[in-house]
Amino acid sequence: MSKNITLRMAEASEKAAATLEKQGLKLYDQPEDRIPRLPEDITALHEEELMDLFVGLTAWLDYVSVQVACAEIDERAAQRVLDQAEATALIAGWSGERADRVAIARAKQAINPEVNRLLAEFAEAHNYRKLIQTLASNLERDAALASRELTRRTAGISTPSKRASRWS
Repeated sequence: MSKNITLRMAEASEKAAATLEKQGLKLYDQPEDRIPRLPEDITALHEEELMDLFVGLTAWLDYVSVQVACAEIDERAAQRVLDQAEATALIAGWSGERADRVAIARAKQAINPEVNRLLAEFAEAHNYRKLIQTLASNLERDAALASRELTRRTAGISTPSKRASRWS
């Protein structure tokens, strides 16, 4: 993935972010570096390299998790707009006559250009959310793996505080 990822926000997530900013809370900035990749053999990394990997993964996970939340907010907003357009088209297609069945009204709704445009927008929001959510899950697993390796390496290290706790 390229370095040029920026938060993708539609109106609903922009409003939510603006509310956070008014409260003095800031969304995570995009990390400077590219998304780190796990080496084939994480155990071959030196301690500093492993810690840099863990810090990089954590920074990207923080950033991408915010993007997942924005995507979920915008997907839900797109669903609400689509639902409203479908209902409006259904009502517009209903003559009230006995012969005018729900199936015919739904068919008219399905070919309504505005409903189809909004359906495409919703599908785009949904698809983006799924992809960014997958990226966040991948980063979470990578960070957990790096954390486990850090824990494994430090579990056997005897520090003065560990030695002192044995005699307490």
